[in-house]
Amino acid sequence: MWPAIISGVAGVAAANASKPRNPKEKRPIKTAIAIGIGAAIALGVYKVVGKEIKEAIKKRRNGKLFEKEKDPSVPLTYKPTQYITWADKMEDAFNTSYLNFTDEDAIYSIMRKLKTNNDWLELNKAYGKRTYYNPISPTYIFGKSINMLTSLQLELDTSEKNKVNSILKSKGIKYRI
Repeated sequence: MWPAIISGVAGVAAANASKPRNPKEKRPIKTAIAIGIGAAIALGVYKVVGKEIKEAIKKRRNGKLFEKEKDPSVPLTYKPTQYITWADKMEDAFNTSYLNFTDEDAIYSIMRKLKTNNDWLELNKAYGKRTYYNPISPTYIFGKSINMLTSLQLELDTSEKNKVNSILKSKGIKYRI
């Protein structure tokens, strides 16, 4: 009995599969699935590419702002790669360990090397926005993209900020933390 039922079902399915379909026949489930898959792919591409495009636009805009603020008559004291190296060292100073210690001496050392306002602006431009982690803070536990000035404000206490500000003031740099 079972083989007859199975062969009967298979025969009906085969017969239905061999029937030519009417091209005007509506298939709402297949159409909905296709639209859903297309929308999911489009959303995924937008999330990946859109974020990259937004970051590139923001980086370019910030670079232009730093360039506008620079004094064109005062050349940079160091080569651009030096500012990038210092920016990397600043980031390392903020992330010395999981115990949330900051290497203030490294920060002071870099600040002492700056000689002009343009040096400060170029260091900020080189730092850009970097991911900042703080395991104690609920805002920064998973990381947040912030600039160097915000990182300094979060990492340094009042006396350390005052020391950095006095170093900048002694160099004739008008910017403060």
